[in-house]
Amino acid sequence: MTSNEGQSPPSELPLKVYYIKDRQTKEIRKFTVQSTSKEDFGYLRGKICQMFPELREKEIEIFWKDEDEDLVIISSNEELSQVWKNADASKSVKLYVKTKEDSSEISQPGPRERRRHCRGLFGPRGHHFDPRKGMFGGRGGLKGRRGGACGPRRGFGFGKRGGMFAPRGGFFGGRRGRGGLPFPPHFEGRHHQHDMPPPPFEGPHHPHHDLHPPPHHHWAHPEAALESQYQEFAHHLAEAFELDTSMVESYMIAYFHEEPTEEEEYQGDQWEAFAENFAKACDLNPADVKSTTSSFLAQDTNGM
Repeated sequence: MTSNEGQSPPSELPLKVYYIKDRQTKEIRKFTVQSTSKEDFGYLRGKICQMFPELREKEIEIFWKDEDEDLVIISSNEELSQVWKNADASKSVKLYVKTKEDSSEISQPGPRERRRHCRGLFGPRGHHFDPRKGMFGGRGGLKGRRGGACGPRRGFGFGKRGGMFAPRGGFFGGRRGRGGLPFPPHFEGRHHQHDMPPPPFEGPHHPHHDLHPPPHHHWAHPEAALESQYQEFAHHLAEAFELDTSMVESYMIAYFHEEPTEEEEYQGDQWEAFAENFAKACDLNPADVKSTTSSFLAQDTNGM
């Protein structure tokens, strides 16, 4: 804040602070701060909490309005100094305070999700960003940098390299395990039309489990058929372990969207690895999850 030539700067500077709650001004207070500490963000935050007792036990965020009338957050001494450089010496500096609860737009899980949940989706801090357990894993979550559903290397479900239905490594792609869910035989005959070409993502025959459809098999709409399989498998797991189906779907999207490392691609049975990780994330017995997964994949057409 500037002062007239020949005059010493004031020892105290006036502030007008608006406490915003639920998008409305709840309280306004005027007070002063020491000029020697005007660029000390910690001092300012403490002073505001002192003047607004309701905020003393809460995490707060402080804003000011720039020349464009935009709210700009203040979180450091450097940012606070910009406030004073743009201040009018003849007026009180206006600041705006919100609690972090009011500033956040992140929704919390509802009662249905809380009924039974995986730590990786709504669990304690540390699991949210685990690529094996969470929706937002750094490598493979829904917003992962490398392989997330919103990541730059693939689209949600239909990415060129590894979306859910991609030919190379999608959830139902040609590669077995995390790189592609084999087609269980009980899906043969569904969405069947003889005038459609075979799916481009059909993988090689695996003699150990014989889960791919035969070469002559056709699909009316591959993407719709695959979505149906994905949902049915998630429903199967959810029903077996009394989980919320949408939560299981979200977990499976996060897990299978991750692009395997070179070492992981040579694991013997990647479905077994999925079962182990899913069991750990949901506090289930790994043997039970493996058994349930195997029984689903092993069902024949007559068993449905």
